[in-house]
Amino acid sequence: MVTFQDLNDLRLGKLQAAVTDWQAMVDKLVKVADGGNGEVSAADLGSKAKAADWKG
Repeated sequence: MVTFQDLNDLRLGKLQAAVTDWQAMVDKLVKVADGGNGEVSAADLGSKAKAADWKG
C-alpha cells in the first residue's frame, strides 16, 4: 500500500516537464491544423493540392 510518506517524497519535476512539452506540441499541431495567427492551415493546403492542375 502507498503511504503518505511515499506520496510526499515523489519527485514530479520530470513529469511536469513532459506534460509541458506535450502541451506545447498539442498547441503547435492545433496551430498547424487551424492556421492560427493568420497562417496557412492544413485545410488550406489540402484544398490547394486538390485544386492543382498537374500530372505526374
